[in-house]
Amino acid sequence: MKNPYIFLLCCLLHTHAWSQKTNMVTKEKQLAVLYSQIDGNRYSAFSDNKAETFARQMNDFIRDNPASLTYTFTKLQKSGVHIATSPDGNFRIYSWDTWTGGSMHFFQSIYQWKDGGQIYSRMPQYSEGDPGSFSSLIYMVDIGKYRYYLSVENMILSTMHRGQMVVAHRIAGNKLMDTDKVFKAKTQKLKVIDIYFNISSLDDTRKWTTDLITFDYRYKLLYIPLVTKDNVTKRNLIYQLKGNYFEYIGIENGKRK
Repeated sequence: MKNPYIFLLCCLLHTHAWSQKTNMVTKEKQLAVLYSQIDGNRYSAFSDNKAETFARQMNDFIRDNPASLTYTFTKLQKSGVHIATSPDGNFRIYSWDTWTGGSMHFFQSIYQWKDGGQIYSRMPQYSEGDPGSFSSLIYMVDIGKYRYYLSVENMILSTMHRGQMVVAHRIAGNKLMDTDKVFKAKTQKLKVIDIYFNISSLDDTRKWTTDLITFDYRYKLLYIPLVTKDNVTKRNLIYQLKGNYFEYIGIENGKRK
């Protein structure tokens, strides 16, 4: 006969896991409904209050539920919340439009990461006038002795103007570092590479694209579109991973095959 205590323990663990998942499903539904109320009443005082409530509840939920790092959040994503997760599953960015701006959109984000078996989260505070951004993708690359997560960030600055940038993040225990200057341009080292452009320079199928900045894992190449007079060209600034930096190596047409 099997040990009854082991059987009981297994039952308790299964029940706890099931209960936790059920609670996450329920809370996600509540958050999705709350976010839809912001979108449905955008640019109003009601929307501002709901945006603050949503941000607070979302932050509390992520902080208090470490298992959220691997949860899919299907309903929240369908409602408009962007969730980007690193290939190794150790870093995630939640971001959403607060609908508190006008033609310039203001975004809020939550960072969540895992290190040493512990899961941490942080909601950054933006200075007045900073519109923030939403994260569409996270690349992962090892540089020297550190692993970096390259997030592609997107900004909506006006009806026609957009911004996109790549930011290097590094996990250091309970801290998330984004100040390492891993990009080496011609005359300086950078912690961020950004571009600003008018969407009229893109064809209709790409006006809302979030993949202008891309990373090629095969050749360790970072492609940054060349922008001239606010127009996105078909040429790219190329940064190649060499040693401890992504070094600028020139301008090329299109991308390598």
